[in-house]
Amino acid sequence: MGIKPLYIYEDSNQVTFASELYSFKKLELPLRINNSALNFYFGFTYFVEKNTVYKNVVKLNPGEFIVFKEGTKQSGNVKGLSKEKSNLSYQKATHELTNLITKCG
Repeated sequence: MGIKPLYIYEDSNQVTFASELYSFKKLELPLRINNSALNFYFGFTYFVEKNTVYKNVVKLNPGEFIVFKEGTKQSGNVKGLSKEKSNLSYQKATHELTNLITKCG
């Protein structure tokens, strides 16, 4: 699993993802401050759950994934993954990842 977080911006017209919130500003998305999440941040010095400083932007938890397919959204957690380096070939790893993703959708 990766080290950086994955942020997802979603509105009625598009879904965009990035590893840094700043990327959404560079894309000139219509970002609005999430006052509720900001209140929690000032109280606890961290954002609670998936919340971020922006409305319509969530942060995925480690091991979490979201599949967008045919107008629907499904999320889940990848369990049992090892941080150990795999000896799988690129083709075999691609095949196994495709199978995992297919099971979600």
